[in-house]
Amino acid sequence: MTRREKILDYLDSQTENATKSATTKQIAEALGILRPNVSKELNQLVREGRVEKKIGRPVRYFIFKTDNLDETVALERKPNIGFAGSTAIANDAGIDNELSKMSETGDVFANMIGAHDSLKNQTEQAKAALLYPPHG
Repeated sequence: MTRREKILDYLDSQTENATKSATTKQIAEALGILRPNVSKELNQLVREGRVEKKIGRPVRYFIFKTDNLDETVALERKPNIGFAGSTAIANDAGIDNELSKMSETGDVFANMIGAHDSLKNQTEQAKAALLYPPHG
């Protein structure tokens, strides 16, 4: 049984929701695994959408249990991150006009804070890295 499987089994048996959750330290002590290794695995499981994370100090982890929840629904609840997600978020917020301006000019960095002043060098480096042939 791998480290990840042990952690998932522990969370499945010991947690139910945000009110009954476990910290990294609790999991590490219960399973006899070093805390940094448990933290690494938990963060990966959160990114995959298999484990939920309750923000606070200490951070608490749990598996959200419902009978009708399948894996595709669980993945759909996660927010989109990055360029693909920014369009969906902007459309929800009613910022469609700004995005259409940026897509017309082709410069998504133009409206970034500091793009013309304090972050001008960093913005130019980012553009160069993205546009570098053949695939950026």
